[in-house]
Amino acid sequence: MKEVIVYVTRKKEQQIGLIVDSRYVLSGEYGMGSMNTCVYSGQRNFVTVFKNALANEIELIKIRKGEKKDEQETICYKGTG
Repeated sequence: MKEVIVYVTRKKEQQIGLIVDSRYVLSGEYGMGSMNTCVYSGQRNFVTVFKNALANEIELIKIRKGEKKDEQETICYKGTG
């Protein structure tokens, strides 16, 4: 991967959301057991809606990180590989 940015927050429990190359979305739940579910899509409208929702969530993470020092810290990794 050329560039990866990862935002981790404690309030989502077992949920994960990924955008790959601005063209594909992977969203769902992970963990032990048979209740794991996942959606993978390259459908343009879904990707656009998901990107907008994720961008809003990232902005909230950034805002909360600055406001709430007592809670568990939000982690942001930016790396290349």
